[in-house]
Parts: sequence; structure tokens; C-alpha cells
Amino acid sequence: MKMLTTEHIKELEEFQSLEKAVRAGQTPCALFAVPEAMKPYLAVALSEAVKRPVIVVTATDDKAEQYTEAAPDAVFVPKRALQLRASVARSREKMFERIRALSKLAAGARLTFVSEEALCARLARPEDFLAAHIRIEKDGQYDPEKLIQRLVLAGYERVSAVETAGQAARRGEILDVFCPGAAAPYRIDFFDNMVESIHAFDPGTQRRSRERFEAVTLSPAVELTISDKAAEAGRVYFDAAKPETAAMAQRFKDYAKSLARGRYFEDMENFAYALCDSTVLDYAPDALVLFDDYKHIRSEEEERREDFEHRLVMLVGSGEAMADQKALYLPLEDILGREEARIAADFCTVSRSGLHTKTEIVLPAKSAIAYNRKLELLQEDLKARVKSGWRVYLMCGNTERAERLAAEMSDKSMTVPLIRDRRPLHHGEAGAYTQRLISGFELTPLKVYFLGEHEIYGFARKRKSISPRRQMDLFADLKPGDMVVHDVHGKGRFVGLVKREVQKVSRDYLELEYRDGDKLFIPTDQIDRVQKYMGGEGERLSKLGGREWSQTKARVKKAVKELAEDLVSIYSERMFKKGHKYSEDTVWQRQFEDSFPYEETDGQLKSIVEIKKDMQQEKVMDRLLLGDVGYGKTEVAMRACFKAVMEGRQCAVLVPTTLLARQHYHTFTERYAEFAIQIDMVSRYVSTGDQTRILEGLKNGTVDIVIGTHRLLSKDVAFKDLGLLVIDEEQRFGVTHKERIKDIKRSVDVLTLSATPIPRTLQMALTGIRDMSVLDTPPDERRAPESYVMEYSGQLLHDAVAREIERGGQVYFVCRQIGQMDRLALELRKYIPEARVALAHGRMGETAMEDVMVRFLADEYDVLLCTTIIESGIDIPNVNTVIVYEADKFGLAQLYQIKGRVGRGAKSSYAYLTYLPGAHMTPEAEKRLQTIAEFTELGAGFKIAMRDLEIRGAGNLLGPEQSGQMAAVGYDMYCRMMREAVAEIKGEHVDKINETSVEIGLSAHVPQEYISDDMQRIEIYKKIAAIDNVKTARVLKEEIMDRYGRLPKTVENLMLISLIKAYAAQAGILSVTRNGRLFTLKYAETASVNIEILLRVLAEYPKTAQLKAAEPPYIVFKADKHAVDELLRFLTNIRRCIKD
Repeated sequence: MKMLTTEHIKELEEFQSLEKAVRAGQTPCALFAVPEAMKPYLAVALSEAVKRPVIVVTATDDKAEQYTEAAPDAVFVPKRALQLRASVARSREKMFERIRALSKLAAGARLTFVSEEALCARLARPEDFLAAHIRIEKDGQYDPEKLIQRLVLAGYERVSAVETAGQAARRGEILDVFCPGAAAPYRIDFFDNMVESIHAFDPGTQRRSRERFEAVTLSPAVELTISDKAAEAGRVYFDAAKPETAAMAQRFKDYAKSLARGRYFEDMENFAYALCDSTVLDYAPDALVLFDDYKHIRSEEEERREDFEHRLVMLVGSGEAMADQKALYLPLEDILGREEARIAADFCTVSRSGLHTKTEIVLPAKSAIAYNRKLELLQEDLKARVKSGWRVYLMCGNTERAERLAAEMSDKSMTVPLIRDRRPLHHGEAGAYTQRLISGFELTPLKVYFLGEHEIYGFARKRKSISPRRQMDLFADLKPGDMVVHDVHGKGRFVGLVKREVQKVSRDYLELEYRDGDKLFIPTDQIDRVQKYMGGEGERLSKLGGREWSQTKARVKKAVKELAEDLVSIYSERMFKKGHKYSEDTVWQRQFEDSFPYEETDGQLKSIVEIKKDMQQEKVMDRLLLGDVGYGKTEVAMRACFKAVMEGRQCAVLVPTTLLARQHYHTFTERYAEFAIQIDMVSRYVSTGDQTRILEGLKNGTVDIVIGTHRLLSKDVAFKDLGLLVIDEEQRFGVTHKERIKDIKRSVDVLTLSATPIPRTLQMALTGIRDMSVLDTPPDERRAPESYVMEYSGQLLHDAVAREIERGGQVYFVCRQIGQMDRLALELRKYIPEARVALAHGRMGETAMEDVMVRFLADEYDVLLCTTIIESGIDIPNVNTVIVYEADKFGLAQLYQIKGRVGRGAKSSYAYLTYLPGAHMTPEAEKRLQTIAEFTELGAGFKIAMRDLEIRGAGNLLGPEQSGQMAAVGYDMYCRMMREAVAEIKGEHVDKINETSVEIGLSAHVPQEYISDDMQRIEIYKKIAAIDNVKTARVLKEEIMDRYGRLPKTVENLMLISLIKAYAAQAGILSVTRNGRLFTLKYAETASVNIEILLRVLAEYPKTAQLKAAEPPYIVFKADKHAVDELLRFLTNIRRCIKD
């Protein structure tokens, strides 16, 4: 669809002059007075007019990205994340972005934005890059094994199950591939060597979607895909090079070996000069080039080159780099010399262009006026312009905003219609459009005026594609050596999956080891009785046959029941207590919510609806809002506070530390700036005089919102009309404070915020007794840090800290032990003497710690040297570099949290996970660091870290005493006990563990040839054990076939046995055994059978079913030739004989 902006730009005489100059070769043109907001659209208009692609070169990556956001379908090629040092592993997100962009560029993208640094970087030849792309067509012939080998050579990691970008897996006739930049991975089904179908699939569930493809192109997973000739040149270079250090000489040998095998190696980009000399411009040979102020670009290049060469000299001096690496970037002048004929224009500022231009054109355009939500001023200007014959386009960004603005701008003298179909306006007309325009401009001679979101609302809402955090079942990550919990036998250690033959029937068993080396073999149809143990550290194994485990279970069950009773009684009491019933949202509320500068996440929108619904009911609200730091909890809370204040009520925001009080105070005052709402803060940093004034204001109602620490809970704090209490991190308050909070909760609406997520299973267990809202979508402006696993050195410390200080940022330097801190502080002083360093660790007093953090937050320090990241609840967007000392000694969950402390702002961020020179890293530690460096939300490492955090969150929510109970029986069993206790108290049906055994002589197992990976086999066993009816069996059968291909007979038998077991349990049967065609169905002693109905059912089977009198009774069922199917039908019928 044509863009209104570009169509109007094409009407300008000056634009037509530019088009003529380009066609006639009278270039480059110097373009003056082009408003910033107009540049991307002028580039689009030129591309459409001359029917050639356009590449716009900017001074910085940020500017290129900003322009890309404005122009639909434009491509942004980010600069290469270049670390000249050698690294063991690093994050691949930035490289994947570049691969995706270069693939689009080579495929004929019409408009591309690129910074000078990205332009000057050396790339593989376009023909080599394109040769690494593999096109797969439905019905085409390909050898699947050769295909996956090609993918491995193109940088893919071969795995058993694809979870994240850059991975490929082959299972029989199925090939799964997750391409860099793809929205979802592809599943390619083969019949022999022919492609039967291509689907997308969900990496979380491993289920394919309904979306089918006739053909797909698989891009490489590395950027530098080089030809044999380039690889040979690289090998010769590394063989001939003479590095200064033994470590680098060894690395060069390894690099040469990799190139000899045609393999990509980590850090290959550091030596691109030895392998290739193409640039971005070679990927679009027909494209025109526009410079966004060539003079500025040249000065940026000089500055960057100077900085790069200075860094290189330091690294060469410390033996960490080669002087040759100076050639990594081609000089801009050399590129211009090669491409002079393609340079179309330069967007000049006031001075003349730095290029030898042949034509000068002044564009009759201006930037739009910013109205910043001053709607009266906007309406006044609209009327004047419309009266003078102007066409005014109001680009609102979505339908809701456009509808509202159209209504607000229209009155008796002017009608502003809502326009959905992108029609151009008539002269003397204004219209509200649903389309997005970040910033506007005017085309003066045409009397055309575009207003974007910046001008109308004061900001453009930021948006990106985001995905919710997935809930994970971690049993699939069970590996030999892990602790497990068996429902009856307690805590054991998982040894492995073993195949055994009993009475000529093959089966897989889980081998478990208990105290004193005792072994237990659990049939896989009883896998639902075993859970991975997650709770405390250093737990000892249970004794087989002892009473210890049953006593532990009884103790925990009692504690859980008491807690559940307490929770249920508090909930019931609140249900009948009347509170304030709020009205529907006001116009002011809508205006306040519209002024939020970001696109709300799905989690935020859902939570806001839930909270408002609570507030608009008579019952007193007590809701828990869960979400990680930076997920938008404060915005949700501020909307609830605003609603309360609009009805003349007061709000109190209670936080555990002065630091959080200050942060919330700044956030609230900034967000409420345009509304007449009085906000104050009470903490030890507020003078006595001010505190007295604030307390008086709370009493007489002149203070609307107060933010403070536990000081707010003091007896002398009285409110005129407290309507809402917001509590941040309630678990961090002491017992006496909690009691006071409990008193307030009885009559005031309460919203509790928590930054630690809790497990989904626990959320389900507490459904109906605790109102919860969950923010599970990461914020769109958060950027994953560029992560590197590398050897620690003083030079690395200098580079990382100095670079961050230079751009006005701050650094976390994390070590494990307090004893290391003095030495590391000396190193900081030695290598970066100008850095202002603060120390913080767990043994400092609370006040001293708070003082350090307050000063760090106030930017009085550059580096915080600490043992763990202090104040996990606090968001410091200015900290964008973290250095972890001896990262190989940290646990995965710790590293995940540490890494998550940076990348909270819009700046690019860095995480350096270091290990000591000469340190012997265990393979596990190396894998852990690799996992965290390459971290993506779907990786197993993320799942483990998340589960660790969730268990802590559960402890926070339920209290320290319950944390001990959870450690005693493991998290999964604790959640089940909680669910059962709640259901029992509420008089609901409780599903018990199925103890029915089925021995019917069928060979039932998942063959290793069908699923070779033991962890995946366990996952499938677990899913089969959970079958409870024909429908779930059918769905699971489809899933298994989808993931692994046609079902072997033994897997079908396993599913059948699981279904028989489920139906038998529902019928009260404890065991099913078989002798030929005779089946014996024994009732459980506890079975509550309605004999009258049972006899009526048995009367329908006069020759095949008999009830035998015994204690307990049993049924003998005689089947014909379709024995198992008939048994299943019989069980279906006798299920209705059980009393409710």
C-alpha cells in the first residue's frame, strides 16, 4: 500500500529535480533543509521514483535504527559486536540480527539503513554468503543427513531437540531447523529423501503449527560464510603469523585447523581482514547511496578509528591482539572511491557537503510543531490551517487513539473524521488516521502537514515483538546423578534409564539409588510417582523401607493444611467485608494512561483490568502482582493509585528500603507531573521538619500519595481517607510490620508487588484463595547484553570500565568472596585510576549498604565492586556493563540474575564472564558459561535458572517456615499437598495419585531407535503416564508422531496400557492382570462401589463378566479376539458404578 507521506513528497518540484538529477547522473546532490523526520520517507520516495534500492548511511547505529523504525519494511544492518580479545563463547543475538539483515539486503530489500561503522566492516563475498543459504521446497529431493551436515558447516549446533535460534535436530525422517531471525523454527518431514511437508512449530511445546510452507530458505547461523579459497587464504595467514604469546600461537594453530576443515571458529570476525574484503554495498550492487550528513559521518569515522587504534595498541602490548587487526575496517574514502557513481545525495546541515556535489537542492519543508498533549492549542492550530486550505494528517498510531482524537478535535466549527482507509485528504481538511508516524513535518508549498505521535502526545510509543515467558516442566531436564522424590519411598538419586525383560516382556525402568547403596527399579508406567527434587541444598537420601519418609510427609502435610486453613479463612473474611466501590474510569484516567510512553505488554493490560475490576467491587481488594524487575509493575500500581486519587482517596506506597522509596518517588513525580496530585516521601533522608509537614498533610488530606519505608506503619501516621496501600516486596518486612500490614488489609484495598516469580503450579494451587496477577512479558525496550566468556586481565578491566565511563555509564564488578575485594579494588585503582569505586557486600550494616547504593544511584561512583548484585529489587538503567570475576565458580541461576542486572535501559550493554588465566575449567563450568553467554529464553539453562528463582519466590510468598517444609519433601510434592489441602478445605474433589497396576503381557516401551535421547524418552514416558481419557491419548499420539514420526507398536501398547490404567483407577480397580483372554480386575479396599449399578452393568455381559465375592471383590472378564479393546470398553462402562 502506498504511503501518504511519500506520495506527497513526490509532488514537490524540488523532489522532482532530485529525481531528474539522479536519472541524468548529475550526482551527488547536496540536499538542504530536510527535516530529520522526513529523511526516511524521502529515501522511500526516491527508491520508488527511480525504481532502485536505496542504502542510507548514518553516523551512528542509533540513528540508523531510529530511521528504520520510521520506515515500514526497511532493513537495519547493525554494527558488528567486535571484541578484539579471544573469547570461549559469546552472545549471538547481534550476529543473528546482522545475518537476517544481510539476507534481506542480498534478496533485494528496497531500503536499508546502516551506520558508517557497519559500512566499513569487512564482510564475506555476497556470493559466498548466499551459497550458504539452503532453499528447501515441498516435494523436492534432499538427503536429510547431508542437509544437517551442511547446516553444521553453516554454524548450526546439532542438538536432540531445537529450542533456540542457531540449532538443528534430526530424528528419523524429521529435520528441525531454527534459523537466525526467524519467528519460529521449521519442521521438515521427509518420506525417504522427498520433502512431504514443511511447518513452523513452537519450540516450547515442540508442537507444529497449522502454518504450512511450500518452500523455505534456511539462512546460515554464522555471518562469515567463506569459500574454500578464502578459507585457504586464512589458513595460510594463521600458519605464517608470529604471535607474541604462546597462548595466541596455540589459538592460531587451532584457527588454521578449523579453516582447513571448512569450519567456522569463535572470534572469526576478529580476523575478517585475512578472509574477505566485501562491504554492505556489495550486497546490493544496484542500490543508490544517501549520506546523512557526510561531514558528520567523516568526523565520526575519524573518532572511531582513533579509539579503535588506541585500544588495539594496548591489546598488542599485552599480547592479546595482533597489529594486523588494524585492517578490520576499510577506510570510508576507499569505499567511496570504489562506489562513487552510486552516491546519489547528501543530507547536509547548514554548511556545504563534504562530497564533491554537482547539484544543490533546498527542500521547502519544516519539522512539525510539538503540541505535547495540549489539545486546545492543537485544535486552535488545526482550525487556522484548515481555514487556509491546509491538509492536516493526524497520525495516531492505533484505532482507539484516532477515534478519541477525532472526537476531541471535532466541534461545531470543524469536523475531524476518523480515516481507516488511508485515503488522501482534500484541501482544507484534517483527518485522524490509525497509521503510525513517529515524528511529523510540513511540506510548505503543498500546504500538507503531517503530525506524528511525538507532536500530538509528546512521545512515540515504543514497540517491539515480544514473547511471554514460558512455563516449563523441568522433569525433561532430569539427568543421571540428579535427586528425585518418589511418592512412597522418598528422596533417591536417579541413576539412569535401563531396559529389563521380565516374563518375556521388555520394559524401561528408572533406576534409583537410595541410602546405603540400595537400588529401586520403577516401571515407566509409574513415572508419575517420581519428581525431580528441587528444594534445599545438600539433602541426604532416604532409607528404603524406613519410617523416616512417611513421618516427614505427615509433618509437612500438617503444616500445609494449617497454612491452607489460614489462607482460606482470611480470604473468606475479606469476601464478606465491604470496602469502597470505585466508579468507572474518568476522562482523566484515560488521559493519564495515554501518556504512558510505551506499548503496554499483554501482562500489563490483563493485570490492569483485573485490578480495576477488584476496585470497582464492594469487597476489599488484596491482590498480588508478580513480575521481574523492569516488567512494568510500577506502571500498573500507578494506574491503580491514580484511580483512587481521582475519587478523593489517598494512597500509601510501602517499600522495604530508602533506596526503593527514592526510586519510586522519582518515578511517581515524573509520571504524575502534568496532573495536580501531591506526592511526598517519608524516609530517613527527609528532614524532621518536612516529615512533620507531610504527616500533617496526610491527616488533613492535602497529601494524595505518600511513598515511604516502614516509618509509614508507625502509630503517629494517620490518614484522612486511605483508599489504597501498595506494598513492594512484603516478604522483606519484619514480623511486627507484617502484623500491622495485616490490620490495614482488613479495611483498605491492598496491592502487593513482588519481583520474584512463583511457580505456575503454586499459582494454580492457590487459585481461589489468593488473587494474583502475573506480568510474564519482558519490556520491549530491554536489550539483551552482549556477553563474552573470556580470560581475566587488567587490560580487559581497563577497557570495559573505561569504555563505560566514557559514555557516561556505570559498572558492576562482581566477585564471590569478601576476601577478594581489597585486592580487586587495588587492581581497579591501578588500571583505571580515574574511576570512582564503591564497595558493597552482605556483611555491611543495612544503613551503610543503603548509603553506598543511594550514592551509586546518584552517580557519585562509577564502579560498584560487590560480592553479589546488591538490591535485586532496584532498577539502575545507567549500569550497562557487568564484569564477573571467576564466573566459572558461580551457579547458573546466579549468573542469570547477574546478567539480568544490565541491559535495562535503551543503551547497548555488556556482560564479561571471566575466568583466571591458566585456570582449569571443568567441562560443566565451560558449558554453564557458554549457556549463559549464548542465553536465550528457551534454553535449558534459562529453565533451570527460572526454576531456582521460582522456588525462592514460593518461599517469599509462603514464609520461611514453609520454605523448610518445601525443602523436606521437594517443591513438586509440596505444591501437590497444597493443592490437595485447599481442595479438601473447600470441599472439592481431590485427584489422588493413580496406584493401579496393569500387567497384561504386552511389550510396551519407547525404543531407543525411535527416540535416542534418554531425557526426551523420559519426557514422553511422563506424558504417556498422564493420559486420562481417549481425547488426551489422541492428542498425545498426534504430538509424538509430529515430533518423532510414525509410532512403533510398543509405543502404541504403552499408550493403551496407560489408558487402561486411567479407566481402571476411575472405576476403583487397584490391579488388572491377564491370563490369555481372561482378565482379573481387583477392586481397591477403599473403592466405594454402587453394587446395584454394577450388577446392572454386569447383566449386559452375561457370558463374559463375573463378580467374585472376596475381600476385596474382583471381576473376571473374558474377552474375544480383540481382547484389549473389549477390556477398555468394559472399563468405560463400569466407571459409572463408583459413588461420588
